[in-house]
Amino acid sequence: MNKKIIAAIVAAATILSVMGCSDEDQINETATETVEESGNTDVEMSSGVETSIESIDVDSEYESLEDTDMGFDETSSENSAPASNASASAQDPSAMLGKTVKVGEAGVYENSFLNLKMTLPDNVWLSEDDYFAKKNNVSVAEWPATAMQMVESGSPVLVQYAGLDMDSFTVTIYKDNNFNQDKFLEIATNDYKNTNGDLPPTNITSETRSTNFLGESHDVYTFKGTLGEENYIANYLFYSKDGYVYLFELSGFADFIDYFGKTTSLN
Repeated sequence: MNKKIIAAIVAAATILSVMGCSDEDQINETATETVEESGNTDVEMSSGVETSIESIDVDSEYESLEDTDMGFDETSSENSAPASNASASAQDPSAMLGKTVKVGEAGVYENSFLNLKMTLPDNVWLSEDDYFAKKNNVSVAEWPATAMQMVESGSPVLVQYAGLDMDSFTVTIYKDNNFNQDKFLEIATNDYKNTNGDLPPTNITSETRSTNFLGESHDVYTFKGTLGEENYIANYLFYSKDGYVYLFELSGFADFIDYFGKTTSLN
């Protein structure tokens, strides 16, 4: 199948799915296990952590995410940022969501709550607040507060989407006072498994890698599979601060893990 045709199909499916709704100095040298033959979409991480797709049902549609009880275990994670003295609930909702802006040919995601600036792959389509607002039947001015109210109620909320063809970047916020790495690994696994709806990737392999994110080592869950006749790669990084977990996803027909390592502080 032609790459452009695949890209058009998957881009449309991605927008519908996301709106219808990650300590080492080097990459772990664990062999990636091929865990799926064509037609079999069960996935096992190369680190030896077996994921059970049936154990969590995070629907790709936004409406089902609103009612999902994630049931997080009360364990801490090495990938959690130090707690801030400021109450997250007192933060400006717009600061919590962050903003993706265009700088030259590249998109840049900025988040003052996380003190984060992240350059994205070139030539991406950038979502705007009015798109999210329209999908949730609120005004643009009301969208940030509405989004954070949904997060506070326990609903994962997609707050950023940027993509062109198969190159995409998303940010989803979860409320979770006790970050559990295994639970979010299941979320990433299920997310990749459901890429492109009824025509998901086949021959899936996966591995846990490390990257330098905001000056610290963080795990990145990487999934690779065949989509049409192309290799499709998705990288998931989870970052926890003050009871909120941010899921950053960079995916496409290229490996964009290096973009995580190029993040800087806003100040």
